[in-house]
Amino acid sequence: MSDVEVEVPSTFKKRNLKNRGGRKRKTSSSEGKVYVELKQRTTLSVQQQRENATATYELDTEHDRDAQAIFEKAQKINEELQGQADDKVYRGMNNYAQYYKSGIQRPATPARGLCKHYFCEKCALENYKKTTRCFICNAQTSGVFNPAKELEAKLTRKQSDDEDNDDDDDDDD
Repeated sequence: MSDVEVEVPSTFKKRNLKNRGGRKRKTSSSEGKVYVELKQRTTLSVQQQRENATATYELDTEHDRDAQAIFEKAQKINEELQGQADDKVYRGMNNYAQYYKSGIQRPATPARGLCKHYFCEKCALENYKKTTRCFICNAQTSGVFNPAKELEAKLTRKQSDDEDNDDDDDDDD
C-alpha cells in the first residue's frame, strides 16, 4: 500500500493562538504532516467481479407469490367456500371472505351527472351534501343526477352473457 504525505496549513493554528492569547508551542518538523494509507476494499479484479453478475433482477417477487397471484388464489378459494358453513380451518390472512366489494360488483343504482360521469346513487348523494359540483371534474351539477339506464342495460347484458358462457362451458364437459 502507498503512503501519501499531506501537509496541514499552519497559519490557522497560529492565528487562533494569537487571538486566544495563548502561547505558541514548539513544533517539530513532523507535526505538520499527516500520513494517509490507502487500502483496497476487495481482492477481486474488475474482470472477476463481472463474472459473478447475473442477468435476472432478484428484487422482483416470484410470479406465484406476487400480489396478483395471491389475489387470484383468494378469489378461487372464496368462490369454492361461498355459501358453506365455517369449517374452522385457517386458510391464511388473504383467504377470508371478502365482505367489501368495490366498483361495479357492488349492487348499486348507477347515476349520471350533467358532465356524463357515472357514480353509484348513494355516493353521488353523499357528495352532493358536501358540494354541488362533480367530484371527478369539478363541473357544476346543481344536484342533477339522472338514472343511468344505458349503463344499467349494458351491465345486465354483460352479466347475462357471462352466465351464458358459463353454461356453455359446463355443457362441453
